[in-house]
Amino acid sequence: MPADRGRHRTPALKILVVEDSAADLRLLREALQEGANGHPPEVRVARSMAEAETAVRAEAFDCVLLDLSLPDGDGVDNVRRMRAARAGQTVVVISGEEGEDIALQALRHGAQDYLQKGRYGGEVVLRLVRHAIERNDQLLTVERERDQQFRLATRDTLTGVSNRRLLQQLAQHTIAQSRRHGWRFAVAFLDLDGFKHVNDRWGHACGDELLRQVGQALGNGVRDIDTVARVGGDEFLLLLAPPLELEAAQKVVERVRDLVGGITRVDGHEVNVSASVGLAFYPDHGQTLESLMASSDRAMYRAKHGGPKGWVLYAPLDGAQRSAD
Repeated sequence: MPADRGRHRTPALKILVVEDSAADLRLLREALQEGANGHPPEVRVARSMAEAETAVRAEAFDCVLLDLSLPDGDGVDNVRRMRAARAGQTVVVISGEEGEDIALQALRHGAQDYLQKGRYGGEVVLRLVRHAIERNDQLLTVERERDQQFRLATRDTLTGVSNRRLLQQLAQHTIAQSRRHGWRFAVAFLDLDGFKHVNDRWGHACGDELLRQVGQALGNGVRDIDTVARVGGDEFLLLLAPPLELEAAQKVVERVRDLVGGITRVDGHEVNVSASVGLAFYPDHGQTLESLMASSDRAMYRAKHGGPKGWVLYAPLDGAQRSAD
């Protein structure tokens, strides 16, 4: 039995070489073979940016060796395009140009290293590739940890929707954008009807699960550009992005009310819940998040206590105006 049979062997590197010059490609292939010490990498070839983008979208490569001069792409923008085709892709630039400027530009666009054509032997090239992969993995780990920390700081821990901190940030941006373009947008204040009964009868665990389901329902009901935030125990705020008019806002509000009302079973218990919603528009009913929340809260109060439960558009003259339903 051979001595190395059954031993763990490191998988061969999978490398995509993006190069349109047959001569440069041959030299690079030879270098990679010579420097591999019997364990050559798996090398795929793309001869244009379009071909390379298709390849990295279709399958994962440990590293892309990317020429900066191609028929359909020239310069360090090739790096940006490659990283856009697959987020987090390890890229090492290969170029015939000398000088530090082009190398620094490539690094700023997301490349992990820079390799001048014909300057290094295969062993050095492979070592540089492995170091680039390791460095990129470390950067991705740091980014994931940072993203996780941001999520923990800006998301409601129970439902996963935005918290007040993130809502405030997004609202500030939305207000500035709307002021600049003369747009209208809306906030919808939503309060659950029947939540206290669920809590009292089935316990807080069931109540928490109900809130999680409501958060999910609201996320499914709003548009991709809208924001759902939890602002109180059973209170949520919808930030309906601009440009927006009443008809579009009404469709969102009625859709989320239907979805919340469709929650009929939680943790094996039958529940009967609905949502009262107050709607307020920028700049008609407020020009800050706080004033818009106050206006929509007053409209929601009228929806909850003014007869058949529905949604209410805030009206400054008489306090609130109830919807037609």
